[in-house]
Formats: sequence, structure tokens, C-alpha cells
Amino acid sequence: MKHVMIDIEALDKKPTAAIVSLAAAVFDPMTGRVDASMYRTVNIESSEAAGGTIGADTVKWWFKKSREVQAAVLSEQAVQLGVALADLNLFVLAYCDADSVKVWARGTDYDMPIISHAMQSLGIRPVWNFWNVRDVRTVEEISLMVCGYASRRDGELTLSSADPSVSSFIDDMRQRLTTALQRPAVPSSPYGV
Repeated sequence: MKHVMIDIEALDKKPTAAIVSLAAAVFDPMTGRVDASMYRTVNIESSEAAGGTIGADTVKWWFKKSREVQAAVLSEQAVQLGVALADLNLFVLAYCDADSVKVWARGTDYDMPIISHAMQSLGIRPVWNFWNVRDVRTVEEISLMVCGYASRRDGELTLSSADPSVSSFIDDMRQRLTTALQRPAVPSSPYGV
């Protein structure tokens, strides 16, 4: 069994959003070590042609990003959506056992529903089992509560990687992975917990 973190960037907040980039990394949850990673910029037109939607508020958000980030999304190296999704499946198969791989994303309502919609639209089946999809936000929240910290929504303590200095999406995805796997010091307990 292996673990894969997936991160996408898209042009809408809906599950039907047009995907503009896709990143993935194989990692060890016990050490945080990243064994392999992949990144694809997706041709926006191909994403839209596959039923991907574009939301005005998300486009406005993209306009506020640096020129470097905007240029990365509009890269001439962009591949067709079907190629990016097939590459994701091949990446997972190259490094993991499809029956037991755990696929992680940040939240249950963005990355995975969008990937699922895009795959269904193109007749591509994910190589992982839906019951092996995991949520990083839940792990973050539980680790904060167990260690006696307030929820990340309640205060300034955050495990987010919203660092504006991160210039590429693969670096952002690795940053999220590293941050999510950091273990705060657990206070000693007389109960051995």
C-alpha cells in the first residue's frame, strides 16, 4: 500500500470545474518522505470541451495572482485533459498497488469531485477505489484537537500552505503534503495516549 496526494487548480468552485493543472505525489505518511511526483498543466479549452465550467469569481481570483502564476496556467506545454488524467492513473499504477493505494486531497468537496467529474466526462475510470480516498483537512483538525489546539478556523494557528512565495503548483502541493504530515508535539498523558 502507498499513499498519493493529489492537488488541482481549476476555474470554478463547482464539481464540474474546468481543471487547469494537476499535481500528485507518492508519500510515506509516517515520515513525510515524497518518493515521486508529477505535474501537468491542462489545456483550458480541452477541459471546457469535456464539460468543465468556468466561474466568474474564480477567474477574478486568478486575475489577482502574479503574472508568473498566470503564465504557468496558460503554458504552451499544457496537455489535453484526457492526457493529464490518463497520466495521473499511470503515475498511481507505476508507484502503488491500485487495490490498496490511499488517495489524499485537501477536503472532500473540491479536488476529488472535480477529478471524478472530469474522468466520467471522458470515460476514464480512476485506478484507485473510491473507499480509499482520504481527506487531509480531517487529519489536520484531529491532530490539532488531540494536541489541545483550537480549530484552525477558530484562530491564527493554521496548517495551511497559503504562502504567496510558493511559485509553482507542484511546490505548493509538496508544501501542503509536508505541512499536513507535520506532527505537533503531543503532550505526555498518564494514559499513554
